[in-house]
Amino acid sequence: PKHKKEYCSVEAISNSSPFIGRLRNIFYLDSQKIIPEKIQRWLKEDVGLAIWYYDKGEYNKEKKDFSLTLGKIDKKSAVIASKILEDNFKIKNQIIEMGDGKFVIYIPHTEYDKMKKILQRFPFHPFKVPN
Repeated sequence: PKHKKEYCSVEAISNSSPFIGRLRNIFYLDSQKIIPEKIQRWLKEDVGLAIWYYDKGEYNKEKKDFSLTLGKIDKKSAVIASKILEDNFKIKNQIIEMGDGKFVIYIPHTEYDKMKKILQRFPFHPFKVPN
């Protein structure tokens, strides 16, 4: 290794199943990834937000802000994701279009205490939890 550091990772691979097929049908429309409107009814618990952050989130120590990568989705899906944070978790945020159909949800430093409180309750990845 170039920097002589050791990194650990976990990879999960699942077999195809009817359940996984139904999940795929919820989150993909004509092979395009979407965030369905009904997810706002499902994603209400803090543990769900923590898992989302640990999977797709980043924390900037210097600025004390956060981001959630949404990837290549449509604008409507990005708005749904933003609305989930606002309505279900009372977390202010901003949608940032990165180009090429990719979106990121930016969570400003003013929401630091709210995010920190949630993440500290579910320290699945301690290195991603703000101090």
